[in-house]
Amino acid sequence: MEKISEFFEYFGEPNLTTAVSNDTLEKYSQVFMGRDDTEDIIVKLWEKYGFASFGNGLFWLVNPDEYNDVARQFKEVSHKAIVFGRTATGSLFLWEWIDVVGRPVIVYLNVHTRERIIKSDEFAFFLDDDVSTNYMWKKQFYGEVELAVVDKFGPIAHDEAVVYVPALALGGDEKLGNMEALKLIPHLMILSQLD
Repeated sequence: MEKISEFFEYFGEPNLTTAVSNDTLEKYSQVFMGRDDTEDIIVKLWEKYGFASFGNGLFWLVNPDEYNDVARQFKEVSHKAIVFGRTATGSLFLWEWIDVVGRPVIVYLNVHTRERIIKSDEFAFFLDDDVSTNYMWKKQFYGEVELAVVDKFGPIAHDEAVVYVPALALGGDEKLGNMEALKLIPHLMILSQLD
C-alpha cells in the first residue's frame, strides 16, 4: 500500500485490532472505491490489520455493520451512507452518495456540532493527505479537541469514545474538562435524536 505511506508515517502501526470476517470482506469488496482509486484500500487495510485503531484511537477503521444503522438516524446522513471510520470523540467518516456531486464521496460528520464536511472521492488521497497531518485534523476534523482528547485520555477503547457530558445539544459546554469516555453506540443513538 505504497499510495498511503504518509498515513503510516503519521499514525504508525495500529494500536488495537479486531479481525475482519471473510463474509464482511466479501460484502464490502469494491464498495469503497473512489473515482480515481486503483485498489480497494479500505478492504486491503481490513485484510491486513482488521478493524483497527490508529494514533491511540484518533482514527479508527470500523465495521460498517456496527455503525450504519445508528449513523443513518442522524438527519444529516442519508439512508444509504456507509460508515468506514470514526474518531476518538465518535465523529464519523462516511462513504455517501451526494446528488450535487453525482457520485459517492467521503463525508465527515461531527456528531457533537453536526458539522458535515464533504471531503474527497478518493480513499488514497483521503488517507494519505486528509487524515495524515495535524494541520488537516485541526482545520477540518475538530482536531483541537480530537488531539487533546487522545493526549488526555490515552488509547481509546474500541467500543468507547470521549464525549461531552452533557451533550452540546443539551446545553453542555464545549470544554475538554466536560468530556468523559462512554460507550459509543448508545451515545450515538442519543445524539442522533437531539437537534
